[in-house]
Amino acid sequence: MIHQPYLILLRYLTLQYTYPDTDVYIVTLISDPYSPACADTSIRQIFVYPLIGPAFTKPLNQCLIGNSFDFTAAGIYFNTTQIDWDFGPTATPRSDTSISPTGITYNSRGQDIEIDSFVQ
Repeated sequence: MIHQPYLILLRYLTLQYTYPDTDVYIVTLISDPYSPACADTSIRQIFVYPLIGPAFTKPLNQCLIGNSFDFTAAGIYFNTTQIDWDFGPTATPRSDTSISPTGITYNSRGQDIEIDSFVQ
């Protein structure tokens, strides 16, 4: 659904508005409407998406070299979300872009490894 445009008049103000829900909004911004030499109007569509809340559960510890770990993305995200995993410098493979990468192995044991997941 696209909401009807509404008018915002500003004069040396900083605009901040919180949209009530996920949707497509049409915003009309008129700057300095009282000065014909400086007046300008801009109309734009604003897409408001739901908040995402990505997460993943740490797999159980293994203390063998050549071990294999599986990861699964959890939380709230879109079906079009891309997750870029970084399993650290001692992992094979070091990175992955699937939602649930499997078979991640490490060539070291007994140390904490930082795993990052970047959500887009």
